[in-house]
Amino acid sequence: MRLLPALTPLELVAGRLLFALAAALPVIAAEGTRRQVVEAARTRSAWALATLLTVYYLLAVAAFRLAPVADVALLLATAPLCALALRRLDGAPATGRERLGALLALAGVALTLVPSLEASRAGGGAAAPAAGLGPASLRLVGGGLALLAAVASAAYARRFQRARAAGAAPTALGVAVLTFAVG
Repeated sequence: MRLLPALTPLELVAGRLLFALAAALPVIAAEGTRRQVVEAARTRSAWALATLLTVYYLLAVAAFRLAPVADVALLLATAPLCALALRRLDGAPATGRERLGALLALAGVALTLVPSLEASRAGGGAAAPAAGLGPASLRLVGGGLALLAAVASAAYARRFQRARAAGAAPTALGVAVLTFAVG
């Protein structure tokens, strides 16, 4: 992503998803597969899921542009914590083990990121004059985008889980193709 600085995150994601759609066309041409895609395209749930995946990709690509890869990868991996928080917002209580796991995960993230943020704030990294922000600020913005991407991923998982529980989950293939199309 950093190797193509002339492209915006939107252009990168659109290009990747367009390429994925083109690569999937031979598979989509098969009758059974085409039926799955058409059925998925008729449901609001599949479109919502595809949109959430596209938002995830956009936010993740933008985050990778601004923050170190290791930071972004670590923050994207907090999606299960975000899913736990979303479930809690829905009124489902967390078990003691889930709370302990979340606390340990957050401590691990803090132990990993705080020292590198401190080093960045002390002057490490190159500034990005076009953005008008210093490296520490860019890193924080990238981290925020990565966390938003993790929330989008968790929202996708939560929405799919609800659809499956209601017996109305679209096929993964249908959602994938719709994601390619939305992107």
